Amino acid sequence: MKILAIIPARGGSKRIPFKNMYFVKDRPLIKYTIDAALGSKLINKTVVSTDNESISLYCKQFCDVLQRPNDISLDNSTSEDAISHALKSFPKYDAFILLQPTSPLRTDKHIDDALNMFCTCKCTSVISVYADNIHLTLNETLSPTYVTNGAIYITYTDGFLNNQKLLTNNCLPYVMNKKDSLDIDTIEDMRIFANTR
Repeated sequence: MKILAIIPARGGSKRIPFKNMYFVKDRPLIKYTIDAALGSKLINKTVVSTDNESISLYCKQFCDVLQRPNDISLDNSTSEDAISHALKSFPKYDAFILLQPTSPLRTDKHIDDALNMFCTCKCTSVISVYADNIHLTLNETLSPTYVTNGAIYITYTDGFLNNQKLLTNNCLPYVMNKKDSLDIDTIEDMRIFANTR
């Protein structure tokens, strides 16, 4: 199975200006996701989708870069818009994995574990989650609530292009721990991330 990794990276960010290029220790935030994708044994090609020239010039050192059109680079543009554009620009891939730069603690091992689940189980998509708010049920067994963490989305190319959905009816969860599920949204998140490396 041929798998395309798509890393969406707009230049604009409301809470942290130019977030994807924000330096944490020795590299920009986006480089952690690029490194994880390139470290995967199952991804065939990695592409960064961006509307920003600085991000494009930086990422071209490491992987393919796709210039995103202005009409799908607006504040109200969706990840699905960027994915469709990438899949049509890089055809002939059976499936894709969406890797958002805001999940820097997601590693190549997480990626390959999730891809192995997708390739070996009878499912049409895989999404990463973490266990939260573990509580006792009526029969006094521990029952966690699972929360999507935005780190990994995997599905088939044809299915996505037909219905524009990352979550399918036959979706399996890939469980990560809460620490590795950190999603960078604020400066405080950046500080937490910097202290975990």
